Amino acid sequence: MTARRLFNIPSRSDALEGRPPGVTVFLPHTPRWTEEAAAAAGVDLMISGHTHNGQIWPFTFFVQSQYLHVSGHYTVGAMHLLVCRGTGTWGPRMRLWQRSEILRITLRHSPAQ
Repeated sequence: MTARRLFNIPSRSDALEGRPPGVTVFLPHTPRWTEEAAAAAGVDLMISGHTHNGQIWPFTFFVQSQYLHVSGHYTVGAMHLLVCRGTGTWGPRMRLWQRSEILRITLRHSPAQ
């Protein structure tokens, strides 16, 4: 049995299917499938974490080889992507030259022009 089935986690397409009209905010754990979310799914804002921005040198280079977006704000098509470094760690309980962060996001309604 896979973890997806064990915890009843929907697939990306299932998670975005049947949503009401309006702005879509997508919160996947990892910043993968960004182009798919921006283009095919029509996501407006995607917020992810997981990368820790590498956490410890030289892991930074490995993380950058695995993820196109590792930390900060990106624009993918018309979608905004925020990748947070997070506050925790993976593996060793330390960070080297990679600060922890907590994002504070304020969403505001902007009438169509």
